[in-house]
Amino acid sequence: MEKTHLAFALAILDLGVSFLSFTEQQYFSALAMLLVFILALLSAAIFLLSYKRYFDHSANGQMALTVLAIISILLMYYDLSFNLISPGVLSGAANAIFRVSLAVILSIVSIYAIGRAAKDYKSKEKHLTARSLAVLAVFLILASVLAYEAMYSFSNNGWGGVDELAYNYYASQLFLNGVNPYTQSMAPILNARGIMPTVLLNGSYEYAYDYPALSFLSYAPVTALGVTSFYSFVAILVFLSILSSFAVYYKSGFNNSALIPIAAWLALAFSLASVSNTFLAVSVFLLFAYIFKEKPVLSGILLGLGASVTQVAWFALPFFYILTFRHRGWKGMRNQILASAAVFVMVNIYFVALSPMATIGNIFALFGSTKLPFYGPNLMQFFISFFPAPYLAMEIASGLFLIWALAMLYLYTKSAKAVLVLAPAFAFFLAWRNISIYAIPYVPLLLLMFYHKDRRDMAEKDILKTKKPMAYSALAVIAVVLVATICLHYSYAAKDTLHINQMMPIVYVSLNNYTHNYQFSLGGIYLNLTNNGRSNETVSFLMVSRSPNNEGYVLGTTLKTLPPEGTANYTLNYRLPMIDNSTKLFVVVFSKDYMTSKSLNIQINYTPSRT
Repeated sequence: MEKTHLAFALAILDLGVSFLSFTEQQYFSALAMLLVFILALLSAAIFLLSYKRYFDHSANGQMALTVLAIISILLMYYDLSFNLISPGVLSGAANAIFRVSLAVILSIVSIYAIGRAAKDYKSKEKHLTARSLAVLAVFLILASVLAYEAMYSFSNNGWGGVDELAYNYYASQLFLNGVNPYTQSMAPILNARGIMPTVLLNGSYEYAYDYPALSFLSYAPVTALGVTSFYSFVAILVFLSILSSFAVYYKSGFNNSALIPIAAWLALAFSLASVSNTFLAVSVFLLFAYIFKEKPVLSGILLGLGASVTQVAWFALPFFYILTFRHRGWKGMRNQILASAAVFVMVNIYFVALSPMATIGNIFALFGSTKLPFYGPNLMQFFISFFPAPYLAMEIASGLFLIWALAMLYLYTKSAKAVLVLAPAFAFFLAWRNISIYAIPYVPLLLLMFYHKDRRDMAEKDILKTKKPMAYSALAVIAVVLVATICLHYSYAAKDTLHINQMMPIVYVSLNNYTHNYQFSLGGIYLNLTNNGRSNETVSFLMVSRSPNNEGYVLGTTLKTLPPEGTANYTLNYRLPMIDNSTKLFVVVFSKDYMTSKSLNIQINYTPSRT
């Protein structure tokens, strides 16, 4: 068996662990945070080397894979050790691993069995008819039911969903009742389900519906049937994951070795992601757009559908257009762009006509930095925690990276084609917000690029023969980003718009009647804050603690405004039971234009008075 299949599986696991291990634990250690980024970069490197079959060419390649595997295992162990800190967590993790593993095994066995049947049928009929495709779909649905049952049939844990699922469900409900969701607040469904909304930098919550129309139109039938459980969205995600896995297996020529990385991806898809929109857009529509890439109009339609589901698919569109230009020329690219644009307009035009400003403003809101960035592994978190820099630094990094990747795809179509997938998936690591569903749904597309190659793929050529321009341009991009970030850091720090003068915990003490020992708990946090700016600042707070682990927000809309050149005291209601000298606090103070942070190690020196 080729070592590349194992390398792909390792890269997928590295990517997944980089998301899984990036919790509030990391905010207290620059090293821990950087190691998570290294794990993600290691994943990208292994993906690229696997795509070039580096590990199968020589003994050096196999030795390199062994070294990378050892490094990956050590990093994964170190990162995961931050999370596995109590018996409750360990038992819960063991239960989840068992359920997901059983679901993956059932999925792989089903995919293999269905693939064997399809292979035998195809060898007789030479092609799959519409009837045979319908039969395949039925069996894939049955396989999805088995996998879903393995994960949830004997689990008593209730799940209320996340804000995006709630928004999709509520928007489809509003639409079926004749109400335009783009003009309505999503607060009612969040309040009804007890779901935490996304925090905005202006000191409020995000209640607007900011996804393209197909994000809720796709699930309108589920709502129309009266299904209220958000587990139904997970069932759809499971089916989409197995569907895309079977597509990769089918296009690989039923290569059984492909089932190894597919199994790794299914494990992540089942355990890390709970939102099906990105899987529909990327793992299905973009996946099939690549399968039909030699038919520009059909692939353009699929790209338009993907773009109409979620904005995550938008970042891949320019790469598809460049690839089509290299394969089919200007005419092919033009037809693909027109087809995708037409589909996107057709899906969204009704809602744009009803409320142009609200619909367009909501859908394109992702290009603004309004959401609190403390979510998932991204470099912005490192800068906020340890090297203050404005959002502009990461916007420059993301923009230059995507432009560089587009140029490399054009100049090195044969040797660097994997950037079509890697660039959109990994751009978010440079940005200000990154969650697992941004990168993991791209994995089947990368696997398809490796396992499915047609004659035109074999005939691809690089425009430039030497790789020096690629290396030099990459170094130039890194240099520009470093210089820009350092300059912006000093400019940002010099303003010091928000400055924490003092931060103290409010500690309560009580006597345990059973052990006769004193117990300590956190009743709140006291802060003294100065506004060195020239305008009023609506200040919000994010509090993160370790041992015990917890986080909470205090929104600026509930606090007094900090005047220019003014100083104010804030008492934050943040309660933690059972604290000790190992408890650490990390507080982020942010307004619309500025953000700063400070860590505090709690030191309890209590001597009871004698009475």
